[in-house]
Amino acid sequence: MTRYALSLRLSRAGSAKTRHREVAKKRGRALQLEALEDRRLLSIVTWDGGGDHSSWNDALNWDANSLPGSSDDVVIPDLATTSAVNYSTGTTTIRSLTSNEALVVSGGSLSVDDTSTIQNDFTLSGGTLGGGGTLTVTGAMTWTGGVMAGTGTTVIGAGGLLSISGGTHQLNRILQNDGTANWTDGAWQMFDGTFNNHGSFTANSASALQSYGTGGIDAFNNAGTFTKLGSGTTDFFFSSASVTFNNTGTVDVQAGTLNLAACGDSSGGFSIAAGSTLNFGGGTHNLSAASSVLGSGTLSVSSGTANLGGSYDVGGVTISGGAANFSGAGSTANAAQSGGVLGGGGTLTVSGAMSWTGGAMVGTGTTVIGAGGLLTISGGTHQLNRILQNDGTANWTDGAWQVFDGTFS
Repeated sequence: MTRYALSLRLSRAGSAKTRHREVAKKRGRALQLEALEDRRLLSIVTWDGGGDHSSWNDALNWDANSLPGSSDDVVIPDLATTSAVNYSTGTTTIRSLTSNEALVVSGGSLSVDDTSTIQNDFTLSGGTLGGGGTLTVTGAMTWTGGVMAGTGTTVIGAGGLLSISGGTHQLNRILQNDGTANWTDGAWQMFDGTFNNHGSFTANSASALQSYGTGGIDAFNNAGTFTKLGSGTTDFFFSSASVTFNNTGTVDVQAGTLNLAACGDSSGGFSIAAGSTLNFGGGTHNLSAASSVLGSGTLSVSSGTANLGGSYDVGGVTISGGAANFSGAGSTANAAQSGGVLGGGGTLTVSGAMSWTGGAMVGTGTTVIGAGGLLTISGGTHQLNRILQNDGTANWTDGAWQVFDGTFS
């Protein structure tokens, strides 16, 4: 709204009588209006449930009997007559939201532009939650469909619970978990989306769980605890864009396969339980000297490049494609290489059985078959461009063996 000030300019010269005459002469002239700056009038709009008790778009449910707008701070108290407020259609922008009542967004577009809280449950089953503000959910958030968009952030509070299930979920903003999150079903698309896990995140399914980029810069950043449960495979991969998986916390693969098939930088720990697999399946993954990969399960590289700069002691190493570069000293009970590259400047010690049916061993490091180990060389072509040291038993039964700056001892 533009406001105007009325000003009557008088001459400062002359006597009071003279000024009186000048004013009198100017009375017939047009008054002068000066425009002031635009000012937004803020208002609080409160839910009273006076209409159908449930629909956001029923004006009678608001105290002024009119729907909230872009300059309004919306307050929804927990009323006995309202079980949940339902937003299902239209396009609405509000300044802020403070809700002590459950909120359901099933359609349309609801945007919140300033700091807001839902101190109850929140369900996003369709439509779009957007805006530039930070929306904190302290209760349980259920995400079964729809879009989170805008420049703002959705925060699951320290005592909150995020459940991701159902169909396709589109993340185009920052989603931050400070509480507990469970992903059990549904595809997870990102377009300029970021998930920051500061709490506990569990991916649990007997079937595939997939997260991929549809555009922009996308990332899953784990600074808390990421747990993989269920016999299925959880994938973070490239579609139209990559979902980068970065770990500064703890990743615990307890069952099934965690497939990291985009890119990532990690300084945290990876734990792999017996019978489960951590696979690097694409892109470049840099694990710093501070990182670790431990457990009785299998570390696998099928595509891309995994630069393993930290400590590693696992039940099995499998290389079928891409490159696994070991920089430090580590060990595995068993190993199998059917393709790709085993490289780096570190020492990989195999205490049990190693099967070498294809691929190349390269770099300045050493592959050691331990005193009780067994190396079996068979299949197609084998390329040795590093030191391969046998302290146990070795059997060569099939395939060519090419050596370039390689040593077998």
